[in-house]
Amino acid sequence: MKDVKVNTRSPSRERAKAENSKRHRRRRKRSYMLYYILLLLFVLIAFVTLSVTVFFNISDIQVEGISRLNAQDVITASEIEIGDNLFRSNLSGAAEKIKQSQVYADEVTITRKLPGTLVIQITEAEPTMNLKTGDTYAVLSAKGRVLEVDEQKPNEDLITLEGIQQDNLKRGDFLDMENNEKLDTLQTILEAIKEVGFEGIKGINLENLADIHLNYLDRIRIDLGTISELNYKLTFVKDIVENRLEQNTMGIIKAQQASEVHFQDTFENPNISSDVSSDTASDTASGAPSETSSQQAASQSTSSAAASQGTSSAGTSTAG
Repeated sequence: MKDVKVNTRSPSRERAKAENSKRHRRRRKRSYMLYYILLLLFVLIAFVTLSVTVFFNISDIQVEGISRLNAQDVITASEIEIGDNLFRSNLSGAAEKIKQSQVYADEVTITRKLPGTLVIQITEAEPTMNLKTGDTYAVLSAKGRVLEVDEQKPNEDLITLEGIQQDNLKRGDFLDMENNEKLDTLQTILEAIKEVGFEGIKGINLENLADIHLNYLDRIRIDLGTISELNYKLTFVKDIVENRLEQNTMGIIKAQQASEVHFQDTFENPNISSDVSSDTASDTASGAPSETSSQQAASQSTSSAAASQGTSSAGTSTAG
């Protein structure tokens, strides 16, 4: 007889064993994953700890973008030193310290360059205007920072500003550019001069915002009145001084009304003396600037001749 094997295991028992085996495999996988996660976390913590204690210490500090400032003065002002940790250093705080102590540091940006270099990028302030303060002058940047004080003479390459009272100015101070109506007016005038392309403005007098004066090349005073219709006024005045007057003519352009602009001869620089000689000649222009240079030159020649003879004469030119 043949022996016959009989499977005494029930199907349910087999299934239970298979399920149990699967659970064991899943547990092992979870154990391995937890192990690797903990290992990775440990490595990261070790890396970060070493980075802020041993690795990435500053070995070089570079200063870029300077011409007026001294690199070592900038580094000293930052209070960051060789050997400090690259990642623990407070870069924004260091940038602010540089701006506070270095007058010509207009903008400061500090960046890290691995493995151990710190780069300080400086945008230096540019002298933009003179501010008359009593008998002396202060030099200002475009952002209203005081770059120099107690200058005996104005910088001839800059516009000179008069009529803004600022007491006890010190190098590094900022003018209150947001809350001062005269400074707001100044910004409007400077922007308009730039938009119109009006070169040769040497001075701006804001003593009275209803009676604003500009100094053109130290020989012509431009009476603007207020800043209403400013761009139109400046466009018209620019046409007159560039195309209708002789090169060395001195006088006053009255441009309080944009629709009617008057030119009046004087025998001296009207920006120094407000008195006008009784023997004067005037040219009047109304409307848009379109009269030819030759017509105005003839009128100017006639006016000058009449003034030299001690008589009063008026030549009128109208531009449509």
